[in-house]
Amino acid sequence: YGEIKEWKEIKISDYFETVKVKPLKISECREGDYPLISSCSGNNGICKFINTYSIEGEFISVARNGSVGYSFYQSNKFSITTDIILLKPLKEIDYCLMAMLLTECLHSKYSYSNKLTNQKLMNEIINIPIFEV
Repeated sequence: YGEIKEWKEIKISDYFETVKVKPLKISECREGDYPLISSCSGNNGICKFINTYSIEGEFISVARNGSVGYSFYQSNKFSITTDIILLKPLKEIDYCLMAMLLTECLHSKYSYSNKLTNQKLMNEIINIPIFEV
């Protein structure tokens, strides 16, 4: 990345939109090749692999339950549970860096008793580094 020139505050809604995904009936899914993203703090949010997917592309998943605030870069074909908020960038971003910054900002601020909602997430202000070119 290079040297950090400065830090800039951004509002999440200026950089992302939320994506609605049709929920799957997980009980009807069999084991398969597609990641199922749920609320966990590791394994890139993958809780298991199932035989179907509900979305394809590049996104950032943010846990709203359980491991609240943990964020991961997702790509290709995958499915999510209702415990996940899916973000699609409105601008060019570094997905992995942004997921790390979101996790750092959100995981200590929200919890099971202080749930992260779409509205709260979209109103969050986070600091992002601006690198020297």
